[in-house]
Amino acid sequence: MSLSKALDPFRDFAALRLKRTDLKAQLDEVNGQLSAMEESIRNTMIDAGIGSQRVTTADGHEVNVHLWSQTRGRRKDEYTKDQIAVALRECGLADLTSFGYEWNTLDSWVREQVKHDPTLATIPEPLRDMLDIYTHVEARTRKA
Repeated sequence: MSLSKALDPFRDFAALRLKRTDLKAQLDEVNGQLSAMEESIRNTMIDAGIGSQRVTTADGHEVNVHLWSQTRGRRKDEYTKDQIAVALRECGLADLTSFGYEWNTLDSWVREQVKHDPTLATIPEPLRDMLDIYTHVEARTRKA
């Protein structure tokens, strides 16, 4: 097998990674355009008393644009997630809370421990038994 032929999978991989990057950028642009239009469309429909409107797109697709609503209870900025969790527990709604941790924070902490002591001695025994500590390797690309 020639060297050029052997590099084909690498070229294909790099091309797909670049395509994915381009598609993500296109999707971000489309999402920005949709966000800019959504409020105007929503207000027009509300003002006109229209709950649903059938339209034909420029490329011939039949689509219904409709209003959708859902009641939500979101945390006010002046309160932390922990404060809300405590209030929920005090109100007898502990089942709406969860105890957990952030994977990224744990990964970062493990990396620091391994960096200082590759034998894992700095990681407490219960955690050492509970964690799968390994080095993740993946192929990536960047424009040259």
